[in-house]
Amino acid sequence: MVTLSGIGIHSGENIQLTISPATDGIHFLNQHGKIRADLSKITQTAQATTLQSGSLKIQTIEHCMSAIYAREIVGAEIKIDGEELPILDGSALPYFDYFRGWNKGHRDVLVIPKIQWIENPDGRIQIEPDDHLSISYHVMREGRVVESCTFDFSEESYGKEIAPARTFTFLSDIQSLIKNGFVLGMQAGCGFIVNENKESVDKLKIPGIEILPSHVFDCGTYEIISDEPPRFDNEMARHKILDILGDLALTGKLVQGKITAWGTGHRENIELARSIERN
Repeated sequence: MVTLSGIGIHSGENIQLTISPATDGIHFLNQHGKIRADLSKITQTAQATTLQSGSLKIQTIEHCMSAIYAREIVGAEIKIDGEELPILDGSALPYFDYFRGWNKGHRDVLVIPKIQWIENPDGRIQIEPDDHLSISYHVMREGRVVESCTFDFSEESYGKEIAPARTFTFLSDIQSLIKNGFVLGMQAGCGFIVNENKESVDKLKIPGIEILPSHVFDCGTYEIISDEPPRFDNEMARHKILDILGDLALTGKLVQGKITAWGTGHRENIELARSIERN
C-alpha cells in the first residue's frame, strides 16, 4: 500500500490517497462508500471524469485509470479522504511508476467490427477496425489544428511517451472555468497554462500562481506558463491521448482499434467507450 497526497485541481482541497491491491476489480472509496470503476457509474464529464452513486462521488479519476489501463491492472482499491483524486504533477507518471511490478490480470479484448464515431460542434472522435490500439489526437482552437500526436500503444511506449504528459488549460478559459467551479486548485507544479496569444507576463494575473519570467516558455505559436520546461513539443496532444486511455479503461477491457480525435474531451471519450461496448 502507498499513500500519495496533493491538491484536487478542481476542488482545491488537500487530498490523501492510498492504493491497495484487490481481487474484485477496480474500486474507489471515500467516507461515503465504495464504487466500481465502470462506465455505468459516470455522471459527469465536464473538465474531468466523475463516478457517482447517490452521495458517493469520485472526481478526476482519468490519470489513475490511464495508468491502470497501461499496466493491465485488474484489481485495485483507491481510497481518498475527499471527493477528488489529487492532481499530483498533472500527469499519469506517479501512478504508472507506482503500479510497476503489480501482477497483471486477464482482460478481454474489445475488437472493433466497424467504424464508429461521436461528433458534435466541439469535435469528433472515431475508431476503426485494426489489429492493435493506436490513437491520433489533434488539438483544435478556433477551427484549426494547433498540435498533433500519433501513438501506437504498448506499456513501454506509454511510460516514455504518454504518462509524463501533463494536464493543461488555456489562459483565455481560466476565468470562465473558475466561475463555473473548476480549476480552484490550480497552482504551479500541477500542469501548465497555455498562453495562446502570448500576452505580456506583466499583465497576467492568475489566481494562486505567481508568474515569473522564468516560468514562461516559448513554444512557437504560443507560450506555456509552467515551473518547468515543456516535457514534449506536443505535450497537449499527448495528454489528450492519456485522457482517452483513462476513459477507455472504464470498459474493463483492452481496446483494439485505430482512434482519431479532433478537439474532443471526456464527454466524447465516454460516449465512444459506451458505443464500442454496446457494439
